[in-house]
Amino acid sequence: MLLHVGEGFLSGKGYPRNKSIALKILNYLALQGTSGISHKLARHYLEQQNYALAYEFALKDSASGSTQSVNILNVAEPFLDLSDVLTMQGDGMIDFAKVVTDVEPAEYYHYAVASMNGKGMRKSYLAAYFWAILAQANGDRRTASMMTKIEALGADKDLADTIDWNAQLAQAQADALMVWMDRH
Repeated sequence: MLLHVGEGFLSGKGYPRNKSIALKILNYLALQGTSGISHKLARHYLEQQNYALAYEFALKDSASGSTQSVNILNVAEPFLDLSDVLTMQGDGMIDFAKVVTDVEPAEYYHYAVASMNGKGMRKSYLAAYFWAILAQANGDRRTASMMTKIEALGADKDLADTIDWNAQLAQAQADALMVWMDRH
């Protein structure tokens, strides 16, 4: 019911158009985890050219396993700084050693691709890099270009951002090595 009210205020269909009230309702529902709201908000913020909020809500949508927001991620990302993208992706919160316990080595490549593009799981360059390292160590060569692309993300940034990016990649490499050593 509340979703219908929020959408009505946003569109002006059946309710007086009031974006402020609509966004308060829809943001509340998104925080409550209501299915599909994150995509609607991502689409709304993209239309408003608020690329940061569009990206953030599209990430939430992809984290729920949805594939609806992949295009929004791809459209919004070029308008954002790499440091902002990485902060929104929340890679520092990923415990790779814990996540990998339920994943079979044959699935590493698929996890790398899903993490890279946000299809069916939260988009995360560092997670994609981690899974790509494990896939390559497992003999899968399809990840080589993905790894090169991820490594190059920091190339056009200022020195501080490049150093920070390289440190994060090094940590992902160390995490992958620890997982590899534990499994072999």
